[in-house]
Amino acid sequence: MDMTPQELIASLTASIGEATKAQINTALIPVHAEIKSVKTDTKSLKTELQEVRVELQEVKTELRAVEDRLTKRIDAVEQKIDKVTQDHEKRIEIIEEHAGLPHKN
Repeated sequence: MDMTPQELIASLTASIGEATKAQINTALIPVHAEIKSVKTDTKSLKTELQEVRVELQEVKTELRAVEDRLTKRIDAVEQKIDKVTQDHEKRIEIIEEHAGLPHKN
């Protein structure tokens, strides 16, 4: 059963094609594994990023609350200072009146 040159070339081409396809498939196994690993890592990183964003939002909320409390405390201190200043000014006016001094205000 002799093969013609065309049949021999066709058989050789088919054999080489199958061998090449097998090598390519073998070479792709680690590539596919690496792609799957990268996808898993990416998914994990996205989850971590979302967690960090939630934590950051919580910190921002806490900072706003602290800022609000500090603002209220500052306002209260300023009101106390204004009241003390007014009280002192009244006392000075009373003292100036008793001493017969002209008012400086």
